[in-house]
Amino acid sequence: MSQVPHETVHYRYPPRRLLGDYLRAGVGTTFCLFVLLAAEPMPFLLWLFLGLGGIFLAFGLYTARLQLTHVALNQEGIATHGLGRRQLAWEGIERLRLRYFGSRRQRKQGAGSLELTLWGRSGKLKFDGQVEGFRDIAWHALQAARRRDLPLDEATADNLASLGLDPERNPPRPPLDQRSLGSL
Repeated sequence: MSQVPHETVHYRYPPRRLLGDYLRAGVGTTFCLFVLLAAEPMPFLLWLFLGLGGIFLAFGLYTARLQLTHVALNQEGIATHGLGRRQLAWEGIERLRLRYFGSRRQRKQGAGSLELTLWGRSGKLKFDGQVEGFRDIAWHALQAARRRDLPLDEATADNLASLGLDPERNPPRPPLDQRSLGSL
């Protein structure tokens, strides 16, 4: 993370946090390719492993896109750039959702993953919990939702509270060393 004038903070998806996704995509694609090359040509197996290999390959490309994505955040709004540029002004936020993916057991262990989705007049932005500064991004989104008096669904409110961002109060901005969810 780096800070530049005008209080704009930049975040990105660190490669070390994406390493597991790259490994899963690579192993899955390689396995499917190996099966296609080694097995007898049977239509069912061909289509099955072509489809699975395509899914793993698409997941690898998605992970590469995340790695290329940079997030710029300030009091006026949030923007992402990488393969494309998208931005959303805080005053234009129309909806906020924070979803948790994982089991209750994983949640108790601090595992699972979070996904923040912001809707606005100019489109939609999604952030995976692996991005640096995820708590800071969620804090800014919560502040914007509060200013606009947007309703939060129960799951979003609970997930914000699990990040230490109580939607019923006005939580302070997370300290610099606590703005990310942590490393894997």
